Amino acid sequence: MDPSTFARAVDAFALDGARTDASVIIDRCRHGDEGELSLLAVEMGSARALGACLDRACAVDDRSVVAAARYGHGAILDRLLRCDRLRDGGGGRRAAIAAAAVGRTTTLANHLREYVDASCAYAAAKGGHLRCVKFLCENCGVAVPITSAYAAAAGGHAHVMRYALQNAEGDGVRADDLKICAERACEGGHWRVLEVLRRYAIFRWSETYYVHAARFGQLFMFEWLEKNSPRPFTARALRRFRAVGYDSNVADDVAGMMTDHINDLERKFVDASTGASTGSWVTTMMEENDSRRYLVFACAVGVLFVGVLRAVRHD
Repeated sequence: MDPSTFARAVDAFALDGARTDASVIIDRCRHGDEGELSLLAVEMGSARALGACLDRACAVDDRSVVAAARYGHGAILDRLLRCDRLRDGGGGRRAAIAAAAVGRTTTLANHLREYVDASCAYAAAKGGHLRCVKFLCENCGVAVPITSAYAAAAGGHAHVMRYALQNAEGDGVRADDLKICAERACEGGHWRVLEVLRRYAIFRWSETYYVHAARFGQLFMFEWLEKNSPRPFTARALRRFRAVGYDSNVADDVAGMMTDHINDLERKFVDASTGASTGSWVTTMMEENDSRRYLVFACAVGVLFVGVLRAVRHD
């Protein structure tokens, strides 16, 4: 069957498979990607269509398991996990990660508890699903990796990041961990994450935050740093940014606005350095003039002393 014919058959399956006898449509698609049919049945949430696929010996792969977890089709998921015709093993773990990524806490609790691990905590944190992260940590005993906090910060999920930092495995949170969170937040323009981070006693401001914000075209984040960070944007930070440049995903118009702002700052650096040079020259001249005055005064005193001495001797 050619691809276009197969595509039309799949469309027919999607429209009719849940309501009519799917076996007829499946027979028309036998020479296509049979795993695609099983996947489609799962995405539709049709246990009947999936049953027809399995009865007709259609191939089943991990895509279907992951889709069932993602969409929260618990009964279909259980049936797939019991299926001995899965092309690839490890589907349960991948399904658990997929469910965590979209916050399917109930699906994890009722159907995938045996497959959860630290990767699920990371996926849930990345998606900003605090309830799911708490379930994995407090009910399943999953160790929350510190990278979960990084992922939450990158997505702007300050509440999830805070929980991940409080419950991260290991010997506690380090200043470097907070710095990484801040850098990831700056890349996404998430200033509220920095509002949370700055409350930690070990948090340290860094000029690299400007570089990360600029590299990803986050002008508002950059301006927020200018107003709130005790560390100003320096010529050294400018050189760092020029060395790395913009990320490839930054749109041209966004990069243009960021460049205009940085160019304005660069002109201020130049003006400041010129003023500093002029000021140092003036100071030097004043110091030289003062030295000359002291020398003239000393000479005058000396001449006066010699004159007085001669007058005394003459008398």
